[in-house]
Amino acid sequence: MTDKVMSFEDRLKKLESLVSDLGSDIPLDQAIIKYEEGTILAKACQKDLDEAEKKIMKIVEKAGAAVAVPIEKHEFPTLF
Repeated sequence: MTDKVMSFEDRLKKLESLVSDLGSDIPLDQAIIKYEEGTILAKACQKDLDEAEKKIMKIVEKAGAAVAVPIEKHEFPTLF
C-alpha cells in the first residue's frame, strides 16, 4: 500500500510499528531504512493534521462570522 492511498490512521499505525521496531535490536541497515520510512510517514501525518486544522478553523463561527480559532494542545492532547 503506497503512502498516497493510506489513511491517516493507517499511516499512524505503521509509524508506531516502525518506532517499536527501531526500539528493538535490529541491524543498522534495517534501522536506517525504517527511520527513513518513518520520517516520510511522520511528514505525511503532519500534513494531514495541518489540513484538518485548517478545515476546523474555517468552520468555527463567532458572532455570526467565521473566525480562525487555533486549536489549543490542551483541547485535543491526543493529536499532539
